[in-house]
Amino acid sequence: MKSLLALLLLLAAAPAGAQRVPVEGRPGAVLEGRGGRAVLRLPGGAVPLGVGLPPCEPCAPRSARLVGERPGAALVLLLTLASRPGTPGGMCGAGEEEVLSVVRLRPRPREAAAVLLSSCWHNVESGGAPSWDGRRGLLEARRWTPESGDAPERLAWRIGADGRVVTAGSAAATRAAPAPPRP
Repeated sequence: MKSLLALLLLLAAAPAGAQRVPVEGRPGAVLEGRGGRAVLRLPGGAVPLGVGLPPCEPCAPRSARLVGERPGAALVLLLTLASRPGTPGGMCGAGEEEVLSVVRLRPRPREAAAVLLSSCWHNVESGGAPSWDGRRGLLEARRWTPESGDAPERLAWRIGADGRVVTAGSAAATRAAPAPPRP
């Protein structure tokens, strides 16, 4: 009976341990779920992620991958979180939320940009893997939302050598927009 109780306690504790996943391609970096938020643990400290995005309740990280990097200045990460891990048979219980996040490393690590690329819960679908051009510092992604219509939104950012992130434009704002009439 004691061994059965010990096994049940071990199984109950397993999800807490599953809240941490290593960042693929970035040794020493770990993504964890804590307090309804994703947190990136770096050797230099912890960085809350997805601050401007809806909370990932209770935020169960599934995977994290390094997409690109400005050495010593910024990291580009693709994070996958469980949509609603507490309800496997319910709405989006088995679904995933995918977040593209840029972490500026200087002067101190902090999230500089984040966007929801795909979401079961918020009806957003990725238009493929994000692309990173390290030479130009250009990060691009595509996604479909209820507002984007039949063509995906094109999202783009420039990441400077110092880690600053600037929006490089969104084709969604200019796509299919008629030219203004001339006076």
